[in-house]
Amino acid sequence: MSNTNKKIAVIVDSSSNLDPTTLKEKNINIIALLISFEDRTEIEDTTSDIKKSNFYARVKNGEYTKTSQSSPGKLMSLWRKLLAEGNDEIIFIPIAKGLSGQYQNVYMLS
Repeated sequence: MSNTNKKIAVIVDSSSNLDPTTLKEKNINIIALLISFEDRTEIEDTTSDIKKSNFYARVKNGEYTKTSQSSPGKLMSLWRKLLAEGNDEIIFIPIAKGLSGQYQNVYMLS
């Protein structure tokens, strides 16, 4: 007999570009990718970090940026929190595996 009352958590990464308010309303969790600048500083891909770092001005001025995967520690912390909240399963929808190491990172941690 299957259990149809499973509680399932959903996680997307910030590459989804979905509105954080909508995600919260739909009970979808988000994990931020990292953004690296030429000067080797890193920020999380969050609204607050984007504003604090003057991200758009830096990009407009031609500064090179790149994204990288979320830290394994942050992923594990989020997973543990979601499991502690009573979720039976977690569905993770990352950036495409051909574009980032995020998919491989999550696969390894799972």
